[in-house]
Order: sequence, then structure tokens, then C-alpha cells
Amino acid sequence: MAEPRAEPGGRSRKLARHVRARFASAFWTGIANALPRAALLLAGLYVAHRFGPDGFARYSLAIVTITVAGGIFSMALIAIGSKYVPELAAAHGGRRGAGFASVLGFGAALAVLLAAGLYVLATPLAVLLAHPDSLAQTLRLAAPVVLAVVVYGAVDGLLIGSARFAAAAWTTLAGTAVFALTLVALTDRLDLAGALVALGLLWGVTALCQLATIGGAIADDFRRSTRGERLAQWKPVAGFLVPMLLFIAMAPAMVWICNAILARGDAPLPAVARFNAAYNWFAVAAFLPNVLAQVEFVHLSRAKARGDTAGLKPILRLAMAQNLLVMLPLAALGFALSGPLMGLFRVDDIDGRTTLLLMLAAALVASLSNPTGVYFAVIDRIWLATGLNVGWGVVALGLAWALRDHGAVGMGVAFLAAFVVHLACAATLALRLKAPGSARQDARTPRTH
Repeated sequence: MAEPRAEPGGRSRKLARHVRARFASAFWTGIANALPRAALLLAGLYVAHRFGPDGFARYSLAIVTITVAGGIFSMALIAIGSKYVPELAAAHGGRRGAGFASVLGFGAALAVLLAAGLYVLATPLAVLLAHPDSLAQTLRLAAPVVLAVVVYGAVDGLLIGSARFAAAAWTTLAGTAVFALTLVALTDRLDLAGALVALGLLWGVTALCQLATIGGAIADDFRRSTRGERLAQWKPVAGFLVPMLLFIAMAPAMVWICNAILARGDAPLPAVARFNAAYNWFAVAAFLPNVLAQVEFVHLSRAKARGDTAGLKPILRLAMAQNLLVMLPLAALGFALSGPLMGLFRVDDIDGRTTLLLMLAAALVASLSNPTGVYFAVIDRIWLATGLNVGWGVVALGLAWALRDHGAVGMGVAFLAAFVVHLACAATLALRLKAPGSARQDARTPRTH
């Protein structure tokens, strides 16, 4: 009996649906990621114009501390949701909200611990950053911000892992609106700390809106699971958190260390202001590759849950080429506008512009290695990705210390050189490493000569 032929145009329609689904995912994820980054950029620009370069430098020291104390944990929790929500759903026959209670509980406990730790260690951290009097109180006020950003990461991870990208975007929009409405008033009342409180409201309101969106699924998981089952699920989550933190934390930790080095050097506040202004634009340039990586992480995790690993390597190559095409024009535009961009932070001098050029080049190189980290995480080789990032941190730290007398420019050179070394090592390993199951598939595939 003859096999039925595929409907004409069926493959084209399937491809079109696939492209539309990927575009929609990237679009909504882009909005959800762009809004907090835009808020951070706006807050920094407002502080720079309101309080000058020295005030912006002090504010930046608080922001990088919040990033290390809470931001990296928030990003790790989003990655945990992206990985474990689809896997736990598949393990429970596709049940809605499977694992939500355990991930949320883990994130909430972590948030309380980190916020309390920052509050207690505020004075020692301020001493390390060479501003014991002016910074300690600001860091204590930043502790609730850390609480909000970590809880946000846990809840956002549940939405992202459920592929509810549009809901993540709309809830983030609500939090951003509250931030925009309160930034000026809170800064008038609390000075530099007011900008931090406004950012805390952004993440706190977003988390509350997201909880309202998926509250039914969370409650359902609480009813269906026991306390022992939820605590048992914490073990793999914590096991994944440790390498993921090391994987994510290297760049924020290096930014904090670079700030600490600059804060103890000659003309510390101008150097800190130049470096952080350039790093703000680095984060803007790296935004789109990071969005694309997050979308691919979700789709690749779902493909791995289905046992479909044959196409991972071609996707890796395509993602690297895609990032190159995206980042080249962005870096070129940043080079051309280096003076006006640094002028927005009131640090438009030769050292400021040079630092920006180095950091934009670093963003270009980093974007090419982003897909390798996603690939390693999806094939359960996260410790390999972690080791590569630790290596990047060692190279960057060594160069930053050696070039500390060159101020912000030296930090830019350290970042760029370390990312070049990281790309060479990560790309070589990723392209040579076989995905799980590929050997069996290769054995079944007839060879052609």
C-alpha cells in the first residue's frame, strides 16, 4: 500500500509556524529583559545628571554590590526555572505547575538569607570599597532591593520555564511603570538611596504581578505535593545552582573587584565613573545576544526533555553566526558615538571614550561565546562551562591587577583580553564535544562517500 504523500505546502507551513513561534518568544523575552535594563540605565543617567560624576560613582558602587549580592542569584533562579519546570512537568505527565512550589520556596529562602547577609555585612563591604562612612547606610537600604530581585528571579523563572513569555513581559511592564513614577520623588526624598528603592519597587511589583498570574498553579502544586517531596526537589535545584552561580557570577564579580581596585587607586571616583559608564553601555550592547540565548535555552531544554539532541550542534553554530551579525553593527555604532554616549554620564574624555571602545569590543567577543554556555548547560556539562568562566575570571583578575595604574582603561583591556581567551577555549570545546545520544545516532546513520 502506497504511503500517503505529505500535503503540498505542509512543510512550508510548519516552518512558518516554527519561525513565528521563535519570533514571538524572542519578542516577548526581549521586552521582559529590556525593561529592567532600561530602568537601570535611566536610573544611572538620572543620578549622573543629578549628583555629578562623583555621585554616580558612589551610586555605582552600591549597584554592583546589589548585583553580586542578589542579581546573580536572580539570574541563576531564572535559569533553574527554565531547566526544571519543563523537566518536572514531563516527569509528572505534563501536570500544570509541577515543581512550582519547590522552586518558589527555595528562591524565597535564598532571598531572605542574602538580604540579611547584605544588611549585616554592609559596613565591612563599604570599607572594602574605600567609602566606609557614605556607603554603609546605602548598602543597608539596599538589602530589601536584594530581597525583591531574588524573589523576582524565582517567580520569573517559573513563567519563563512554562514558556509564558508574554506574561513575563506584561508583568515586567507593570513594575517598570511603578519605577518610572517613583524614581524622581524617591530620589528627592532619599538622595542616592532613593534610586535604589525605586529599582527595588520595579522588581518587587513585578514579582507580585507574576505571583498573581501563576498563583493558581502554585497553589495546585502545594496541594498535590508533600513537604517532604518539595524539600527533596531542593537537592537537584541546589546542585544546579552552585555551578550555575559560578557560571553567571564571574562577570558581575569581576565588575565589583574592578570597582574595588579603582576605588583604592589614584583619582578613584573619576575612574569608577568612567568604568561604570562604559559597563552600562557594555550591558546594553550585550542585551540582544543574552535575550536570544535565554530563548534558545528554553527551547533546547524542552527538546532535550523530548530526547531530541541531534540538532543541538547545528543550532550552536547558527547561534554564533547570528550573534556576530547582530553585534557587528551595534559595536560599530557604539564606536562612532563613543563621545556622546560617555557624555551622557558626564565622563566624555579620552580615557572615558577609550574605555567604552574596549568594553564594546569585549561585548562583541563575549556574544560569540554566549551560545557555548547554553549548549553546555543543556547537555548537562554545566561544570565545564563553569570552569571556563572561572578561567575567564582568573585571566581578567590578573590583567586588571597588573593594569591597575591605567585606571578604567586598564580594566577595559582586562575584560577584552579575557573574553578573547574564553571564546577560543569555549568554541573549540563546544564544537568538538558530542551531544548526549549523538554517538548512537551516528551509528544508525548510513555513511555516504
